[in-house]
Amino acid sequence: MDALAKANALQRQRIEGLNKKIDSLHTNIDEMEKEAATVVVRDGFVANDLQFETSSAKLTGASLTELNRIAYYLQVNEGVYLTISGHTDNTGNAAANLLLSQKRGQAVYDYLVARGVQGNRMEHQGYGDRQPIGDNNTEIGRNQNRRVELRIK
Repeated sequence: MDALAKANALQRQRIEGLNKKIDSLHTNIDEMEKEAATVVVRDGFVANDLQFETSSAKLTGASLTELNRIAYYLQVNEGVYLTISGHTDNTGNAAANLLLSQKRGQAVYDYLVARGVQGNRMEHQGYGDRQPIGDNNTEIGRNQNRRVELRIK
């Protein structure tokens, strides 16, 4: 009888543990949906403020927070596909800028894949300084040109 009581107690503990895990998953899904709701889509683009260290493809801490929100958005909206476009200003060597823009696009892609977004839902490309949106003769314009665009396709 003692063995049966011990087995039942063990089974109850396992069931309680599973119920806690299920409750935790529900909480995570609720948090994910709240974060996903903060993502803004304008004119087919995911509005973002992705920043990189100077002359680098290393994302800043603030960018990781932003990319987490975007990953949640993509997980909640499974039918959304992205084109990731890396861009630079025209400072320095054009070939180096092209490579840097490609690496930045790749960094965003890799981060989103690591956060659970299926790679086949995204493509990435670097354009260097060939598609400016600001005036490269001003600091403000150069800052605008150093960007990664996320376009919904």
